[in-house]
Amino acid sequence: MGFKDWVRRLLGRPSPPEDPLAVFDRRLATMASRGSDLRRAAATLLAARAEVDRALEAARAQVQAASARLQSEQGRPEIAEVLAHDRTLASDREQALEAQRSTIAADAEGLTEVIKRLESEAELLRRERTAAAAQLAAGRALSASAVIAEDPREVLALERAREDVERAHALAQICREDLARRGR
Repeated sequence: MGFKDWVRRLLGRPSPPEDPLAVFDRRLATMASRGSDLRRAAATLLAARAEVDRALEAARAQVQAASARLQSEQGRPEIAEVLAHDRTLASDREQALEAQRSTIAADAEGLTEVIKRLESEAELLRRERTAAAAQLAAGRALSASAVIAEDPREVLALERAREDVERAHALAQICREDLARRGR
């Protein structure tokens, strides 16, 4: 980078200041996107829970069926041993599914809490943005009126313009009166 580039950069047009409301809007968009992702995750958890519930019902039915068959086959030790093993496997599967269901429930509860917190934070940010927009508009109006009031050339030009309008109005009135007298 040479001296000319440095001077160009130094004397070049400065980038306009960033709109403060754009910062709020970007953050709100990010929060909306994150909220959408969280709601999608919650829907996925609900679908997983429904699937686990169906599998749990099937496992409970298997445990009951294995228990009923085991009681009916108590006289035959080889078959009773296999049926006891089947009942143990079905019971283990039921316990694993119960654990998985409780994990999903805990995850869903945590996700619900995060979504609620995100939504309340977004609502607060929306209110803050609205207040900031009002303050910014009021500040711009106030600074614009202060700039006009403080610039004596603007004040004098405004006074001259008002006087010119009054003179033109008076001249038009005189012309109307003159035309009215001639027209009689």
